[in-house]
Amino acid sequence: MDRKDFIQLNFADVQNTIRAFDTKSQIVLASTAFSFNPILTAIRQFDTSHGVNVRVEILFVLFALVMLMFLRVLAPASGAGAPADGATGTLFFLRDPNKLSPRAYLDSLTAADLDLEYANEVLALHRVRLVKSKRFQQALLTLVGYLVLVMLYGLAILFHAI
Repeated sequence: MDRKDFIQLNFADVQNTIRAFDTKSQIVLASTAFSFNPILTAIRQFDTSHGVNVRVEILFVLFALVMLMFLRVLAPASGAGAPADGATGTLFFLRDPNKLSPRAYLDSLTAADLDLEYANEVLALHRVRLVKSKRFQQALLTLVGYLVLVMLYGLAILFHAI
């Protein structure tokens, strides 16, 4: 495997990883959204104590926070950084294609070290992957916290501690 093949495989792998974070977030968003109604129904059925509305509102706010955290994973992330020495950082993903004519773009490609440009874009994608990974982990922690609180609430209802 030569250097160009390695860079291309790395590029494809990082793009797939970034898409996987988005896909996982969409799946968790959908399943979490569908889970709220059964939770709410169970609470309304079993918690007949005074102040149930306040507790349900708190759970709803936490539910909304979980949803926002997973939506944050789907939000665009920038991998922009300083281009490597000698790389323009503008040939692979064109920031503003209206500023280039076809001839100017071809001239820029001819003058550029394409391996360096490709490697620069791989590094930018890795930065995006790190951002997506961190956001996904934070969203998962928020979801776990929400589910623990729902379970504790359910146990409190079960043992009439409320």
